[in-house]
Amino acid sequence: MFVLFYILCAMVGISFGLLIGKNHLQPKCKHKWNIVESGNLINRDRYGNRIVRGFIKVYECEHCKKLKKEQVELDD
Repeated sequence: MFVLFYILCAMVGISFGLLIGKNHLQPKCKHKWNIVESGNLINRDRYGNRIVRGFIKVYECEHCKKLKKEQVELDD
């Protein structure tokens, strides 16, 4: 009797685990990214001259409005 109970509990637990894991592993949105903003990352030296430090682009998904950023920093 107890063995049947343990087997039933294990089956229920595994099925819930598979359902929860399957929902979290598959993305609900197939992102389609649109560029929102792009530009240079700029610093100024002690004389006030502009120094380009890198580039940045910001994207937004048109479905879920999630943001993503691509940033490149240049070394001297």
